[in-house]
Amino acid sequence: MVDLKRRQVAGGIILGLPLVLASTSLQAKPAEILRVNGEVSATNYGGLESFLFNSVDKLIGLKIRFEANPDAEPGAVSASQDGELFIAYLRKDEPESQISAKAGVNFQNGGYVLDGFFTVKDAGMNQGITALFLEKSDSDAVLAANPVIKDIEIGRLKAEIRD
Repeated sequence: MVDLKRRQVAGGIILGLPLVLASTSLQAKPAEILRVNGEVSATNYGGLESFLFNSVDKLIGLKIRFEANPDAEPGAVSASQDGELFIAYLRKDEPESQISAKAGVNFQNGGYVLDGFFTVKDAGMNQGITALFLEKSDSDAVLAANPVIKDIEIGRLKAEIRD
């Protein structure tokens, strides 16, 4: 009787071992976070825009700077603050998108710096302009999860790569 119970326990351990190993290997793989670095310009704005559209509802990292330019000429990037809301877009006859954020934006040396981790949110459409909102995440909490951070220079982003 005792020998039978030992076999049942041993069999249960052997059968359960692959499940434990599988769940351990799944948990061991750290998340990958893409982080964009660089100065935003009219030349690379389209690549940033596509990256953000492809990242809706995803956690991303940003270390980017927008030159303050509330009265941008056509073809330039407009970046300004309206109360607590940061707003940026490529000034065209009909802008396609607007990037905005309330937290995680600092004004430094004549420009707006976004440095940290954000979740990209689709904020809807208003007058034909799609709004993307960058919701700030707690950087300490993100880094505590020990993610793999893949840095991408903003100039390498391609405007035509869009889901």
